[in-house]
Amino acid sequence: MSCGSVWRASQGLCAYYLKSLPKDEVAKTCVIIGYDARYKSRYFAAITAAVFLSKGLKVHMHDKETFTPLNPFCVVKYKALCGVQITASHNPKMDNGYKVYGPLGAQILSPVDVEVEQEIESQSVAWEGVNEIIDHENRWINFNHPLAANLIDSYEEDWNDYCDAVTEKMNLGSFADVKLKIGYSAMHGVGYRHVKELLDKLDYPKSSFFSVPEQQNPDPEFPTVKFPNPEEAGATDMSLKHAEQNNCNLVFLNDPDADRLLCIEYQSKTNSYYQFTGDELGVLLCHFAKKKVTHHLNRTFA
Repeated sequence: MSCGSVWRASQGLCAYYLKSLPKDEVAKTCVIIGYDARYKSRYFAAITAAVFLSKGLKVHMHDKETFTPLNPFCVVKYKALCGVQITASHNPKMDNGYKVYGPLGAQILSPVDVEVEQEIESQSVAWEGVNEIIDHENRWINFNHPLAANLIDSYEEDWNDYCDAVTEKMNLGSFADVKLKIGYSAMHGVGYRHVKELLDKLDYPKSSFFSVPEQQNPDPEFPTVKFPNPEEAGATDMSLKHAEQNNCNLVFLNDPDADRLLCIEYQSKTNSYYQFTGDELGVLLCHFAKKKVTHHLNRTFA
């Protein structure tokens, strides 16, 4: 993905959504933009922001590398026009990408994606003001431009709201007495900081959380894995070795933008680790959700 493809994609996306927005609503409406730790992600996010700012829209963009699920959460929270996350997810290191979320917080589907693509194809020249809003030398926003005043960095508030929503909806209390040892790998992505902070908020014992040190910090080179996808063969080797050394009961792995989760459980009967499939995790999550709903209904109508 190049700078040119980013501004064309952004202008096409912006043009599509502006068609359905009354002119007197533009200044009241916002979009959400986030980015991961890959090469040029921050720069591409700035270009994307400049396009929307040039049309008078407000832009919520966190000046931190964030995990992808925070983006659609903010789309819903702010009733945003749309959301854009700059990330290539679990693709090879030289890739980058552009994930789009509609106003309901879900990734766009047909026919919206086809209509947006048509708008993108019609973009041949950068809109007036776009290049002036970008500080190309520093690959960020030119805050001397008057429209940059419509850029909002609400990371701390949004992250705290996300944590509150997760803990409240799942009815999670304190984990201070939990004995399970958890192994974790961020796969050189953005997951570690967020997972660690969420566990701290839940009082999870620091002595029971074991992050793979070689993989916990963001690194666009992905130096310890051939392909940064936790489901690829060999991607779990370092995590499992670390888990065995620390007698971990569970092992969790995120992909680089932390919207993909792999779960592994130590099973004493076979003295081995079992890797759950996506279908199995879906069943477990549905069972957990059903128990929470049943508990809530029993308390409500008891």
